[in-house]
Amino acid sequence: MKTLKLRKYQEETVSALYGAWERGLKRPAVILPTGMGKTVIFAELIKRTVEAGQRPIVLVHRDELVKQTVQKVHDAAPGATVGVIKGARQETSGDVIVASVATIGRKNRLESLPADLVDLVIIDECHHAAAQSYLNVLTWFGCFEPDRGARAAGFTATMERGDSKGLGSVWEEIVYSKDILYGITNGFLTDVKGIQLTVDGMDMATIAKSRGDYQEGALGDALIAAGAGEVIVKGVREHGLRPDGTIRPGILFAPTVATAHAFADEMSAAGIPTRVVVGTTPDEERAEIYAAVRNGELKYIASCMVLTEGFDLPAVEVAVISRCTSSTALYVQMVGRVLRPSLATGKTGALVLDVVGVSGRLPLRSVADLSTAKPKDGESIAEAIVREAKERNEKPPKGLLAGDMGHEMVDLFHRSSSAWMRTHRGVWFIPTRERTVFLWPSPDGLFHPSVSGSKYEIRGGGYLAGATGFELEAAMTWAEDAATQLDPSIAKKSAKWRRKKEEPSDLQLGAAARARITFPEGATKAEASEILSVHYASKMIDKHLPKEVG
Repeated sequence: MKTLKLRKYQEETVSALYGAWERGLKRPAVILPTGMGKTVIFAELIKRTVEAGQRPIVLVHRDELVKQTVQKVHDAAPGATVGVIKGARQETSGDVIVASVATIGRKNRLESLPADLVDLVIIDECHHAAAQSYLNVLTWFGCFEPDRGARAAGFTATMERGDSKGLGSVWEEIVYSKDILYGITNGFLTDVKGIQLTVDGMDMATIAKSRGDYQEGALGDALIAAGAGEVIVKGVREHGLRPDGTIRPGILFAPTVATAHAFADEMSAAGIPTRVVVGTTPDEERAEIYAAVRNGELKYIASCMVLTEGFDLPAVEVAVISRCTSSTALYVQMVGRVLRPSLATGKTGALVLDVVGVSGRLPLRSVADLSTAKPKDGESIAEAIVREAKERNEKPPKGLLAGDMGHEMVDLFHRSSSAWMRTHRGVWFIPTRERTVFLWPSPDGLFHPSVSGSKYEIRGGGYLAGATGFELEAAMTWAEDAATQLDPSIAKKSAKWRRKKEEPSDLQLGAAARARITFPEGATKAEASEILSVHYASKMIDKHLPKEVG
């Protein structure tokens, strides 16, 4: 079975997975940005598995992704026979199986399959894997059994879920990760800038919320009532044009099907041809719409959630995000749709137009959350990094200077909801009642998410995810998951007690006196807690750091 030639980082990913399995791990995970060719990696895993006389299964979390995944497997691994498990279909004799988790994840469906049917479970968008349907599949095929059953491999662009379910109990270790900076500076992804479109008549504070984010229906109603369609049209015409004045093709992410249709109608009426793709759109119609975008007949696709994952159309350059969100995972998936380069169309960069209202209390995601740099409105991430480096009298990272294909650093990870603090020597940590979770720096610039043996001492390495260090954002994800599971009332920045304006307690005052700490005048109980946490964590952690660190 012949597969596509792997890039260096794709070869490293495959090697990291096999190395993890050889070390005895059953469920390693990989973080790669959208557009970095995960399907090619799947194909290599499939090829090796089939050649070893074994069978892999690829799980997708929406029915409409099954056909697309089957086609990708055929494209990337010519010669492989592919069976499908979806709805009434139960094809189990192929070299590889592609299955909808909504179908196969039901217990009665699983029980109709041999437990030894597959030897490798590949899960794309594996941040969904804490859901019960995925757990059912992994359990049935023995992925949680150390000495028997199938192995698993998870792939995602972000390990953040939209709910509070932990991922550390599903995936044992992130064995390989690359951030957007790597993708862009090596020409695999494109630069991106963000511009905010404010709908003056929409008060975000009045929109109903559910599980930490805006309710889609309430958000859609507010957008329509405030005339957001007109703002979007104006924004696209003002900012979404090529130098020759033609409209750059794009995707409009709407919170509801109704708003997708309403905005598509307004866009088309204003001379910006737009069609709608939602869950009920037939495959033939979708193919027709995508082809129209490629050949330039259609400028925009309006969608409600369907195109956030598993959608490949490199020609699109603009993401209009009217589904404003506080979820990093959702925002990352939406922005990721426009980061793929397109030599065929001469695409030189991507644009994100964030549609927001006034006021509001939730921290909405924006392009500024996708990078360690803080771009000004209308400034690309690459431009922001170069500017900030010059302001510090430093040399910008290689590949970001003008003329270097407009590359930028986009971490695509989050402004955290966890109560991160820093020791005196700069080690990041999250306090809990009995443990301290922290990011241990290693000489190669990577980080080990770690946990103290007790609140006041480090025992052994304390690593949460094995000895393999990885980049900051991936390390943060694992540490946050561990801290939340240990003690969410302390680890979460949003804990109610942190917002109270109570004075420091007698216990805190006594601890401060013993530590010879003076709280600032007017300090609250929460602020006193942070000061004490930094003091104790610094005493515990900093003495172990090499002298050259910090």
